[in-house]
Amino acid sequence: GAKTLPEEALYNPTEPPIWFMGYSAPEKIAISIIIPCYNNDGFLPNVVRHLADQTVSKQSYEIIVVDDGSQSSPSDDLYSLVRYQSDLNIKYFYWPKTNLKLYRAGQARNLGAANALGRKLIFVDSDMLVPECFLEEVISSLQKYHLVQFVRHHIVPEKSCPTITYKEVTHPDTYVEEPNYWRPFFASKDWTSLDHFWKYTCTYALAMQTEDFLWTGGFSPNFTRYGFEDTELGYKFAKAGKKF
Repeated sequence: GAKTLPEEALYNPTEPPIWFMGYSAPEKIAISIIIPCYNNDGFLPNVVRHLADQTVSKQSYEIIVVDDGSQSSPSDDLYSLVRYQSDLNIKYFYWPKTNLKLYRAGQARNLGAANALGRKLIFVDSDMLVPECFLEEVISSLQKYHLVQFVRHHIVPEKSCPTITYKEVTHPDTYVEEPNYWRPFFASKDWTSLDHFWKYTCTYALAMQTEDFLWTGGFSPNFTRYGFEDTELGYKFAKAGKKF
């Protein structure tokens, strides 16, 4: 029979942000960065700090943070960080939950996408540091491809901290997690040449056109435990013949 989902697994697209700052006219925003977070108050402000320092104009993008019911909310610290950021467009949603075992990362991303103004979307995890040229590369890549995923390296524990900057990280400070799985993908020059290539679709840093995301119906709410809602999204893109 049909799966019955708990009510708190389903987001309300009209849920207002608990705070926001917006300086651009909606039509000026080309890209929306969506960051789901859960009890990650240590790293989230640093992620946003990097995203607020990009080579593209702050007028051209927005940051949407969706807090998935954290018990230790980073809202106040983040607001203190960005309140004096000139021209930064940012929204902070808090989606409460009582069942702390309920996995809603995909639905949190859907909530962000439902409130996005950009014609392009980039999903970024709440512990991802990016270079200053990141959004410039996202916009350029989406002129050629429908789905763009970036290489991810983990920072060794002794260097990882909430204040480290992307520029401070050197190659010896990094490693590839689950290398047997991820290294072939990161090394490949043609994503689609890999067997079942869509299985590598992962939302740690995944970009697409907003209209393509809406066409898929977004992330399925049926994934109430960790993982695979992003793989399913990649499968939909592959089945439709989209360029990876």
